[in-house]
Amino acid sequence: MLGVRWQPQQDLSLDLAAYWNEIDNLFGLDGTTLVGNNSEEATVLGAELSAAWQVRRWLRLSGSWTGVQIRKRGTRRGMEEEGETPHHHFQLHAHVDLPANFALDTALY
Repeated sequence: MLGVRWQPQQDLSLDLAAYWNEIDNLFGLDGTTLVGNNSEEATVLGAELSAAWQVRRWLRLSGSWTGVQIRKRGTRRGMEEEGETPHHHFQLHAHVDLPANFALDTALY
């Protein structure tokens, strides 16, 4: 994994990360029965960009984007891209500090 964080202002930070994983002995099902094996392999490539902003003392906003690509290899299928994993993930969060030690957290995925 390789990443960098940049804080252009005291109340704002930006993060960028990239990764590449080679996975051996991945457990997989053959799709017609519940019999599994460890004959799969996969390559996982991804990147993430996130930001956090302290808008006010009581309000913090953050968000992120993640891009993922999975390529599986195995004895059953040859090489194929994994279809069950979304390629793009987005998140937005807001954290509000309320009186009397209460807080409100919201999220959008």
